[in-house]
Amino acid sequence: MLRSHFRCLIFGIIFILTFLQLYDFILALFSFVFDAVTDIIVKENLRLIGLL
Repeated sequence: MLRSHFRCLIFGIIFILTFLQLYDFILALFSFVFDAVTDIIVKENLRLIGLL
């Protein structure tokens, strides 16, 4: 009984750690995409201002 409970606890910890790593990865990816998009927008605006 105690052994199965212990195994469940280990699986829970592994699941939480994996979820946190995945969350961190998604957050990093989102910030990278956001930076790229803002960079493109700023460059486009500067080009439009330059054309005007």
